[in-house]
Amino acid sequence: MEIGEKLSKLQQDMKVPKDQYNKFGKFYYRNAETILAEFKKYEKDLKVFLTLKDEIVEVVGKVYIKATATLVDCESDEEISVTAYARESEEKKGMDEAQITGSVSSYARKYALNGLFLLDDVKDPDSDEYEKQKNQDKSDQKDGKSTSSNIKINQNHINSLRSLFTENGIDESKVLVLYKVQKIEALTINQYKNAFDHVKELKESCSV
Repeated sequence: MEIGEKLSKLQQDMKVPKDQYNKFGKFYYRNAETILAEFKKYEKDLKVFLTLKDEIVEVVGKVYIKATATLVDCESDEEISVTAYARESEEKKGMDEAQITGSVSSYARKYALNGLFLLDDVKDPDSDEYEKQKNQDKSDQKDGKSTSSNIKINQNHINSLRSLFTENGIDESKVLVLYKVQKIEALTINQYKNAFDHVKELKESCSV
């Protein structure tokens, strides 16, 4: 097989469970270590190996970790690489500088591996859980229920949230994953209040 065929087989056959649990966001996710453990099951038979490389780059005065995941074919020496970036937070309580860099490196590596093997950490919009929630929302609206659990935030709320994210170095896209929504307009009043009540936890989980 050529390297493209080998990568295609890996993308189809690798089963990487979301075996890590985020207590704050109440969702499961996978990390780089889980992906690498699954890859090792296939590398001998396919005669391939994987390398991971980090590079520190500066973009508009901000420091990013650029992670590159490279699949190498032992038979032909051909390579396929995917890169991903993650930004170092200027401050992360309870962690020294080395720990911050290590944390960001792990995050960037995971997304490089996700891209290489076509893995996705975002909730699938046609999953059973997503469909169940959508039907429940429709039922609540039909029954005339109007509580903060299903009322969506308005533009003023959105502006306040984005100011909060900017001031605290919080990545909006990661917050959306935590709250299991596709866009900020889909957040509810309860989730809006929860964000302001748990700024510290958000900073730790969603640093830019």
